[in-house]
Amino acid sequence: MNVEFKAELDTVSKIITCLVAPIFTLFPIYYWYMFSHGTDLKYEPAFIGLVLILLSIFLICLFNWPKSYIVDDQNLTINNLVGKRIYKLTDFANIEFISKKDLGLALRIFGNGGIFGYTGWFTTKTYGRMRWFVTDVHKMVIITKQNGKSIAVSPVETDAFVKAVKIELNIILNPSS
Repeated sequence: MNVEFKAELDTVSKIITCLVAPIFTLFPIYYWYMFSHGTDLKYEPAFIGLVLILLSIFLICLFNWPKSYIVDDQNLTINNLVGKRIYKLTDFANIEFISKKDLGLALRIFGNGGIFGYTGWFTTKTYGRMRWFVTDVHKMVIITKQNGKSIAVSPVETDAFVKAVKIELNIILNPSS
């Protein structure tokens, strides 16, 4: 079986992305215009540094945007806009849908809190430190691995996703059934 599950941004992430994207893209254009029209060049190194930092952050968020999740016979593949992450299903100990209320307060350790989704490392009281590949916090699925680490994903069809992973895990763990 090879099933693809789409990922869509929630309303908050769409708003954050729409508000931040122009800042990250128009800011460098504005300052380039200022410097090209006679602004004091003593600030140029700081400007170049700031522009590089902003563009780097924006591109990292964009490239790590989760677009879909694929469940196949052996793996869960998380397809980002650029690149992918592959997790072996045999490394999974548990998978469950959780509500935002059950998740509780999630603190970002190192990651992105809304630009093209929620990606990076987050921590919660219930699940501890987790790696997030989330686009919609209302459709989160937590996957706990055998080593105790967790990852979070948010396919549009959460029930079908959880069922597909459980079916594949059952086939892998019980091949004669």
